[in-house]
Amino acid sequence: MKPWRWKSHPDRGWARRRAGGVLVVLAGLLLAGCVGQWAVVGERGGDALPGDVFPPPVPARHEGFGLAAACPNPEGIEYPPSVGAAELMEVVTDHMVAVAKGEFEQAKRTADPAFWPILDQMKSARPLSSGDVEGIDPTAAGEVGPARASPHADLIASNCGDQVLEASWWVQVLPRGARTAGDAPSLVGNFYLIKRQGHWLIWASE
Repeated sequence: MKPWRWKSHPDRGWARRRAGGVLVVLAGLLLAGCVGQWAVVGERGGDALPGDVFPPPVPARHEGFGLAAACPNPEGIEYPPSVGAAELMEVVTDHMVAVAKGEFEQAKRTADPAFWPILDQMKSARPLSSGDVEGIDPTAAGEVGPARASPHADLIASNCGDQVLEASWWVQVLPRGARTAGDAPSLVGNFYLIKRQGHWLIWASE
């Protein structure tokens, strides 16, 4: 699947504002520290999500952890020595497109239960139509690498421990038109993923 991009308005640069708005909404909800209930069955009676892939999260060590509602359960976490950028970008792309379309049960399949409460809070936002999303060039990723090289490495270690930090990988997504994070720092999205039972899952974002 191609990475995502919001379609642009011919006159008003609509794409930049829309893409930035989604990232701002994500950040605002994360900073609110919303905590919800964990479940492995889709609310609409969908297929059950396997508990070995989606175990219940564990609480963060400190209150006010702004990247996620909790920490990923260390059970079954893998520690790949290297990861291809395209592999991680595909997961982030699928997740963002599902959120944009309001397909939150699908979005949960690309996210760790530590992130599910954030998705639950997003349901009140008006979803975009499928026509608002189109593919973009993979260079939309500003940085891809281990989370220990990210701007939130100390925050993750302090709240979730070194084990989660070492298992996490970082994808930085730039807004449309930006070549580096410095071009539009307030609109940059940072996603953190872990791999469990062969599945990459987003567990935190900012």
